[in-house]
Amino acid sequence: MDLSGWTGEVTITSLLFERVWLLILLLAVMLLASIVVWSRRRTRIWTRIVWGGFAAIPVLSLLSVLVVTPRERIIGLCRELAVLVDAGDVERIGRYLADDFAAAGLDREGFLARVEQRITHDHVDHARLRRFDVEFSRNDQALVVFDAVCSIRSADEYHDHVLSRWRLTFKGRDRVWRVSKIEALPAPFSPIRNVRDWLP
Repeated sequence: MDLSGWTGEVTITSLLFERVWLLILLLAVMLLASIVVWSRRRTRIWTRIVWGGFAAIPVLSLLSVLVVTPRERIIGLCRELAVLVDAGDVERIGRYLADDFAAAGLDREGFLARVEQRITHDHVDHARLRRFDVEFSRNDQALVVFDAVCSIRSADEYHDHVLSRWRLTFKGRDRVWRVSKIEALPAPFSPIRNVRDWLP
């Protein structure tokens, strides 16, 4: 599980299910402290605490890996969309867009047509997403902001480490989420200030 893309405060839910390496580190520190206390007291209670610590690390780590939170699901969808842009698979990108999708004054079909035109001419390579900030509202919407870095190549040009910042609005719940809006945000050193800067 990748920690580099996470921002915001650490809650019990995020610690248990989204930050497995931090969870393992904290459990290991607690276990080490328990062993130190046990080595001095050697009581039955502290023996049980130590053995419980040894059992908790693999059990909670496995639980953290198996449980996918809504935040992880949204970030996973963003990463999947980046892979599809990299692969130039516009048809599959369309499956992630809501019927009422809108971006830069374009509806779903218009946006997909522009995306296909752009990635046919300018290939996006090695797209990497980071610094995710995800918020959920009460009306089954999620808003995610993240930074993207990629290379862009065409027949006569090549640009490495192109920076951009994006805001995506998702609609849905549980396992089914669709993108209803895409916005490009101004960011330092980014040539993309809005969606129109990228689309032809």
